[in-house]
Amino acid sequence: INRPGYYNLPLDAISEISQQADIFHAVIQKLGISSVHVFGISMGGVGALHYAQKYPTDSLVLWSAVTNTYHPNQESMESPLGKVLLSPVGKNLISWMMGRSIRLMFKETAVTFLQAEADLPKSELKKIADQMASDPKVREQTIRFVESTTPMDKLYPGMMWEVEQTAKEWAPDWQSITCPALVISSPVVKDVAFDDHFTPAVENLPNVEGMTVTAGGHFIWWGDEGKQVIARTTDFFKAESQE
Repeated sequence: INRPGYYNLPLDAISEISQQADIFHAVIQKLGISSVHVFGISMGGVGALHYAQKYPTDSLVLWSAVTNTYHPNQESMESPLGKVLLSPVGKNLISWMMGRSIRLMFKETAVTFLQAEADLPKSELKKIADQMASDPKVREQTIRFVESTTPMDKLYPGMMWEVEQTAKEWAPDWQSITCPALVISSPVVKDVAFDDHFTPAVENLPNVEGMTVTAGGHFIWWGDEGKQVIARTTDFFKAESQE
C-alpha cells in the first residue's frame, strides 16, 4: 500500500500524516482481512504507530523507526546518498546510476549507503558489505531495495512531505497501543537517532520487547547481525499469529 506522495498516490489524498492509517485500514477492510500485524520501517514507523493506536492490531514491529518528532541528521543529509534523496534536480539520473552501480559494483555501492546511515569505521562498513555480497539471496534483495528508489521523483514528494510533517512536535498515544510490540534499532544509527526514537518506544509502549544490534546502523537488516534481526522478527510474528 503506497503512502501519499509515493508513486501514483497523490499527496492530497490526506491532509495530515495520521491519516495514512486510514488509507491502510480502508484497503485492509476492502480485502476482508481481520487479523492485522503491523510492520513499520524507518519513516514507515509513523504510519505504523498511528494505525496501532487507532485500529485493532494483533502485533507491532518497528525497525529503525521514527516514533516521534523527527530531525534529519545533517551528516546523513550531506552524504552522497542524502544528496540523491534530497536534491530537487537530477535525482532521477543519480538514482538510476545508483541502481546500475549496485549491480556492477555491489560492495562499493553498499558501503556508500552504509556510510550515510551507520556511524562505524570504514573497515567495519566494508566488512558488512562483504557479508552481504557473499550471500546471493541478500545480494539480490539489496539490489532490489536500491532499484526500488528509481526513478526518485516517484518517491520524492511523499518523502519531503513526511519530513515536513514529522518535524512538528508530536508523539504517539503510547498507552493506547496495547498489542505486543517488538522494537529493534542500532545504537550506531546516524539518521533516526537511537535515543530519540528507540528509547521512547521501549520506555512507553505498554507491552514491548526491545532489541539492539550494531548491524548496518539504520539498515539493521544488513550484514550477519541483520539475519538475527530477520529471524527474531519472523519468530515474533509467528508466535503472535498463533495466539
